[in-house]
Amino acid sequence: MPLDTPAEFTLPEHYFESIPMGYQSMGTDSNATSSNMYSVDHPAFTHLRDRLEQDGYIKTNRSCSNGDYVLKRFKLNDHWFEKGDQFPCASAMRGVLKLDWMNNLRYKINYNTKAVEMVLNEYEYEQLGDLFDSDRVNVEKIQTKDSLGTITSTDYKVTSK
Repeated sequence: MPLDTPAEFTLPEHYFESIPMGYQSMGTDSNATSSNMYSVDHPAFTHLRDRLEQDGYIKTNRSCSNGDYVLKRFKLNDHWFEKGDQFPCASAMRGVLKLDWMNNLRYKINYNTKAVEMVLNEYEYEQLGDLFDSDRVNVEKIQTKDSLGTITSTDYKVTSK
């Protein structure tokens, strides 16, 4: 790998979440309650964030959430972060990565029929499948098999009606 190749990091999607913390208590001789509720990033995300800071990729701001920013270019889960970009908290990052992923979906327009066609892999279909209205689109499941008949991949062809 050339020396100027930006670093790439991967973190499973389920780590892009906030974890509720705190307590709620009720007094023994009254109906008064008190609470201290807050959330923290998933520990795996915090570990990645700390490593990115240690390696000089981001500058963290621990006094507020979503105050971190990028110091040098890197890639996280196929999303490029450029110098000066915000590096958000875990739950906000999930939204950033999902929007980036949705913007990169492959589709084409059949100009003869005016139909929109896209092919989604299994992960993409799981993420978007609930958005498809069966009255407006056709979904065709396409499975690829090896010479032994074992399914090696599943794609979904989605075509507007």
